[in-house]
Amino acid sequence: TYINATDDTQPGTYGVTVTTAAQTAAVTGAAYAAEAQTLTITSGGLSADTVLDGTETIAQAITKINDALAAEGITTITATDDGGAIRLADNRYGSAVTFDVTSTGGGFGLTGTHTGVDVVATVDGTSYTGKGRTLTIDDDGKDVDGLTVRITATAADVAGAGGALSLGNLVYTTGLAGRVSSRVSGYEGSAGSIQVLRDGIEQQIDDFQSRIDAMEERLKVKEAALVRQFSAMERMMGQLASQGNWLAAQLSAMAAGTRR
Repeated sequence: TYINATDDTQPGTYGVTVTTAAQTAAVTGAAYAAEAQTLTITSGGLSADTVLDGTETIAQAITKINDALAAEGITTITATDDGGAIRLADNRYGSAVTFDVTSTGGGFGLTGTHTGVDVVATVDGTSYTGKGRTLTIDDDGKDVDGLTVRITATAADVAGAGGALSLGNLVYTTGLAGRVSSRVSGYEGSAGSIQVLRDGIEQQIDDFQSRIDAMEERLKVKEAALVRQFSAMERMMGQLASQGNWLAAQLSAMAAGTRR
């Protein structure tokens, strides 16, 4: 997606080939096996501790991890079930994004430092590295100097193309009409920045709804647990009342025997 250009960007047709797709900081662990441990996730100076007693299912462990992350204000990382293994993923792209996982136990294969990847693409025959999905070319003397594009190709896309995914040609025109046209095309259309922003907001809404749904499920589980605990308490109180009545009867009998 075309984002911007500067006065240094020259009109022309520029071939774009992606050699490394931008990726989020993420890790997928080994096949889940319950284990008592404390899992610590650190991101941006914040740390979330998840205490597991070794009886949790993978769904319960994921719920505890997400609850711990939310409680500590770590809102960009989410734990999910990836084919029977726990996956932790940040929703931000690029090498500036990183998080650490430590554990007092096995850590489910999640421990270590996990960092995102910046996009790398060849434009007009020269390779450039971006920041996350955004590629801004700062190359004095080159015709493409000042050009900014957003590349959303995935690692699977690049791998499927044999390690070099051609995105075709980007045609840049200058002049007032050309600049207006380029700027408008960068904002409008299915791949324009307005649509990209709208998609991002809709994704955030979907994420929030997923969290709300998950929280409602957790509340149902907690409600059921509280009902069971209350029922058990009522049974215990009934047993205690019966024992109290029995003891009272015994004491009355002993008192009557003493009087005789």
